[in-house]
Amino acid sequence: MKRAPERTRKLHSGHFAFMRAVAQGLDARSAWDRYLRLEGEHVDTRKVNSTIAWIRSEFAAAARSQAGDSALGPHRCVVAAGSGEATNP
Repeated sequence: MKRAPERTRKLHSGHFAFMRAVAQGLDARSAWDRYLRLEGEHVDTRKVNSTIAWIRSEFAAAARSQAGDSALGPHRCVVAAGSGEATNP
C-alpha cells in the first residue's frame, strides 16, 4: 500500500494576522478564533503552541533566505525561532 504524499504546510494571510495580533498583545485565544479557526479549536493549547512555533520557524527561515539580499541592507531583522524576540544579525 502506498503512503499518501505529505501535505506541505504553507503560511497564509491568517497566520500573519494571527502573529501580528499576538505580537500586539491581544489574547491568543481570541486571535486564534478570528484568524485560524479552520486549523482547529483554541482549547487545544498544544495545537496553538505548536502552530505559533511553526510560524516563528517559517518567519525565521524566510528571513535567513533573504539575508543575502542587498536591498535589505542594515535594516534587516531576524526573528529567532522560538524566542519571539527580534535581534540584529
